[in-house]
Amino acid sequence: MTRMTAVQIREGDADFAVCEVAKPDCAPGAAVVRMEAAMVASYMGALPWGAWTTPPRPFTPGQCAIGIVDAAQGDLEPGQRVYFDAFTGSRSADDPSPDHGFLGCFGLGEGAKGPMADWPNGSFAEFIHAPATCFTPLPNWSIAPTLLCRIGWLGTALRGLREAGFRPGMRIAINGASGVVGASAAVLALAMGAARIEVVGRSTDRLGALVALDPARIASSTDGNGPALDLVLDCASGEAGAISAALIGRLRRFAKAAFVGGLSSPLMLDAGALMRNSNAVIGSYWFTKADLEQVIAMIDSGVLDMSVFTARCFALGDVAQAIDHAATQAGGLVHTALVP
Repeated sequence: MTRMTAVQIREGDADFAVCEVAKPDCAPGAAVVRMEAAMVASYMGALPWGAWTTPPRPFTPGQCAIGIVDAAQGDLEPGQRVYFDAFTGSRSADDPSPDHGFLGCFGLGEGAKGPMADWPNGSFAEFIHAPATCFTPLPNWSIAPTLLCRIGWLGTALRGLREAGFRPGMRIAINGASGVVGASAAVLALAMGAARIEVVGRSTDRLGALVALDPARIASSTDGNGPALDLVLDCASGEAGAISAALIGRLRRFAKAAFVGGLSSPLMLDAGALMRNSNAVIGSYWFTKADLEQVIAMIDSGVLDMSVFTARCFALGDVAQAIDHAATQAGGLVHTALVP
């Protein structure tokens, strides 16, 4: 039996374990993919101690990843480079079932428990075994997989911009731009033709790196005050509600704000002003297949330059250091990646 290295969360453990386990056989309708790089999210450290509903233990965590098809059923072919998206559940308002979550990670809806039990393992392993529908073939790029594993965060940012009605020529503000999603949104908005991008966040160094991409079109702020805006994308976490409210208060008539972050403080809004100006505030979670296709097309055309990003890489055996880096040091244009 072929063995492989995998990170696991086991019953009774409050931390991640690095184990030798059996390499998975390819089930019907599935694929086995050799992992090249797996994105490490800032919240991954919360999985072992039960912050969310997770797959039955033991399981291998991990969301987005890039890899090479080792074996597959269906249209995928061995040797193809693919993007792995662990999302499960409906992506459309036409099916509002509470079934969304991530294989190998956590469930947000009751209906995610079944898929997570059937496919409990994610991307923090030498090989990923998941339904073939979780894998999207990529063009034959020379871009490092450690940069490409950020694609899911770019997709999340793109979906938020679309939900808020983004169009070229807009003046927009991005709250939480010193985070990974917020910085991804700034790079996307720049590539898609925003006239002015106000990046708001806690880290002046990370905001400065974004401004340096195009000082004529990107400006930084730490308080959210300024002139009228055509769109607000809020990617902030923690207690940034006051800044979020200030930015929404600057929206022109008929403009929208979309939330893709996770504020932990209450958001106090002037409902009368929203009504008088016909403003809309909407939440946006993850992305659609069409969003993913657009991100890939933008990278393929060169419109979206992945070289502006930096990945800090850790081996699977150093998962504890990777989790710490993602939580305390990653952000802005820098993200954390696990490699075999």
